[in-house]
Amino acid sequence: MLPANVTKCCPHIAHLCGYAACGSKHIMLVAKAMKTDTDTLPDDLKPYGEAMTKIIMEALIKNYAECLQLISEIGIQEITGVSIPPEQQTERDSLNRSSSDEI
Repeated sequence: MLPANVTKCCPHIAHLCGYAACGSKHIMLVAKAMKTDTDTLPDDLKPYGEAMTKIIMEALIKNYAECLQLISEIGIQEITGVSIPPEQQTERDSLNRSSSDEI
């Protein structure tokens, strides 16, 4: 768990950490379920079940890691976009913000 001062000053980091922990938990549940299913296969099909489990888990973990990276990059872009004064933003950035500086 993150210290309280981190969650107060960087809530986006706390949310990302919570999302990562929850996702990891679900990946482990998928792995456990796939192992259980593979164990119930007849002996001649177990090598195929094990191969499928390995391939699926590698793809799941890789895609999950890419999602976490994307989510963190989007968060950084949002923080950067908010911190750049309107006169220094590009046209694309200006379209994403309101014309007033009110919060």
